[in-house]
Amino acid sequence: MNLFKKMISLEYLFDCWDLFRRGKRQKPDVQTFERHREDHIFALQDELASFTYTHGPYIEFDVFDPKRRHISAASVKDRLVHQLVYSLLSPVFDKKFIFHSFSSRLEKGTHLACKCLRDMIRKVGRNGSCHCFSLKFDVRKFFDTTDHGILKHLLRRVVKDEKLLAITDIIIDSFQTGGIKKTGLPLGNLTSQLFANVYLHELDVFVKETLKKKFYLR
Repeated sequence: MNLFKKMISLEYLFDCWDLFRRGKRQKPDVQTFERHREDHIFALQDELASFTYTHGPYIEFDVFDPKRRHISAASVKDRLVHQLVYSLLSPVFDKKFIFHSFSSRLEKGTHLACKCLRDMIRKVGRNGSCHCFSLKFDVRKFFDTTDHGILKHLLRRVVKDEKLLAITDIIIDSFQTGGIKKTGLPLGNLTSQLFANVYLHELDVFVKETLKKKFYLR
């Protein structure tokens, strides 16, 4: 399948717009885009097809959920491009991820992860008849320290459509952390969720296949 050709088709662009605007229709920037939706989408199609698309700047702000997180929000047009890429590539990569990778995946999430963790604890602890120990760990400042070059390499191991990869490169290069070039992913991007799973899939494979750890989830 020619992924780029699908991405710039009007049918796909409008379908992704409908996906993107769900739950956001009351937001002023989305309403502004919606008023001239056809004009904006036709113009975006032309930019993508002619390779004149450029990613705009981000708006920076903090949220507390409950801990402080620094969010970088792109424009509506750029977020629509993120939706185009995410909807195309998620099915491609999702079938490659391990079952016990639960973050930002359809029909996965925190609740299923907790259920699987309970099942692991019961099995290892023999239904509470013996001690069970677990190791919980986190990647320190993961989104701030994601290496752009490594991420692009991992995408290219699976995706062979160079035209589509040119768009993913633009998205990846649109952000840098603390003035450090070629480093960092913005928390506000939909694509960052997919890119994080692509990046950390290498950790999953290392733990499962090299360390041979049977009871592992992320």
